Amino acid sequence: MENTTGAPPTSFEDLEHDVRVPRFGGAALLRAAARALHEGFAIRRVEFGGASETSLSDSTQDEVSAEVVDALAEHGPSGAQGLLRHEYRTFIVEGVEFYSQTTRSVTLRRDGVIFGTSDDALWIFIHRVLEEDPPS
Repeated sequence: MENTTGAPPTSFEDLEHDVRVPRFGGAALLRAAARALHEGFAIRRVEFGGASETSLSDSTQDEVSAEVVDALAEHGPSGAQGLLRHEYRTFIVEGVEFYSQTTRSVTLRRDGVIFGTSDDALWIFIHRVLEEDPPS
């Protein structure tokens, strides 16, 4: 669904018709990332914010992102969460950028925000990754 007005994701909910927007937090984003890896998507980057509200340098983002992607591939979402909990306590997962030949680029962010190169790319990603294991 296009959001040309920049409305918050939750404004699209319609509980009367059982239309709900997923409440993705950091753990749910990491679970979705692990599922996407299993489904053949590559992770281009894990996006972080800092708990202290200071922006992180690009080199720090890239370094931590690579470590988290390795932890996801080797140990699943619990391994990535453990790495963040023990080594990067002030980092908050804000989003994950995925890539595949079919979809090109898809970015999934907190609170149900998702961007893709086309409606078809979003449909493929949602159907293969998110519908099978909805966030809790």
